[in-house]
Amino acid sequence: MFIRLNPVSWQLIILIGILVYCVVPVSAAEITLSPDQVAKGDTITIGIKNLSDTSTFTLLIESSFRVTPGQDFSFRTTDFYIPISLNNGELSAYTENTQKTTLRAKKGSTEISVGKKSDANGIFTISETQDIPSGKYDYISIDGTTSSDKDTIVAKLQMSGKKNGPDTSKISFVVTGIENGVIYITALVDSSPVLVKRVTVGSGLAAPAPDSSENVFYSVDRKVSLKTSNQDHAELISVQKNDIPSTWIQINKSYMALPETQTFQPGTTLSFTVPKLTGTDYAYFIGYYDGSRWSPLPSWANGNTIISATINKAGTYGLMAYKPESTVYPAQTPTSNHAPVSVQKTPKIASIAQFSPSATKTPVGIIPVCAALIAAVFLAGLFRKRD
Repeated sequence: MFIRLNPVSWQLIILIGILVYCVVPVSAAEITLSPDQVAKGDTITIGIKNLSDTSTFTLLIESSFRVTPGQDFSFRTTDFYIPISLNNGELSAYTENTQKTTLRAKKGSTEISVGKKSDANGIFTISETQDIPSGKYDYISIDGTTSSDKDTIVAKLQMSGKKNGPDTSKISFVVTGIENGVIYITALVDSSPVLVKRVTVGSGLAAPAPDSSENVFYSVDRKVSLKTSNQDHAELISVQKNDIPSTWIQINKSYMALPETQTFQPGTTLSFTVPKLTGTDYAYFIGYYDGSRWSPLPSWANGNTIISATINKAGTYGLMAYKPESTVYPAQTPTSNHAPVSVQKTPKIASIAQFSPSATKTPVGIIPVCAALIAAVFLAGLFRKRD
């Protein structure tokens, strides 16, 4: 039996088909890594697929390795090949347990070397805003001198920017300067994690004895910290997030908090350093982005420069404030063991306990709607009498 549809029905089906085709998303970017265990002198390869030129790409390479206290160290990647360029980018380096550190890179006849002494806590951090060109680098390294009372170095190298180049490619580099240790490689596309992987170098690092001691992890720029118990590793990576509520002000960058698992231990504390701002008396809080909207978290002040909140899962967080013209209620006690912060103290804490964002309705997907319309047109044609 043949079903005869009138011309209008066919036109509707074709139009709806075009709409469905136009809204179907392109294939998501895929980032892979191999191998997951190497020896000194081996090559690590990062595979990239479906990474469009409209994407913001972030790559973080972190290493932890044993050193001799008070001696020189080097975390070096040689023959570093990156087939894509990162425009309007940023290159950052960070070390823990050092007296001084230098970031070095060499590409052909061009060589950079930027270094300084570490702070009183043995922390070094530096960021250079620049385009990161594609091609082969002779090396990118983080060199320095270990603190006299430390035998383990944490070194981080982060690069990010607007991707330009082939959608499918491979980044590769040779691991040198490390006999035994671990390398954590994290890749973000448009501020979403697509690769989080640990690579063992040599025999790795001896697992720490299980205890309830707290570990503190820092972002590369050291503006954000994460204090947690029984967590061997976590990352804090700066990201770009928009759609900030109209009554909020974003004080600095947003940061992706990534534990090795998707959840943090109870009582994990996320802290932001408040930048030196003049002219406005802000009411601060930490905001959380759940993938569709921002929500405020109960927050408190640690002294005059730190705003903290308790978190329990991976996600994007940012230091926020209400706009001065917005209504800010008197501060109340946050849901924590910390003392309340009065509005007279600096910095002030926004009264987020009274903030109740309205629930947003989940929109009906266009593809199911289109499918229903096609079915309706088909049935209409089925029951239409033949001319």
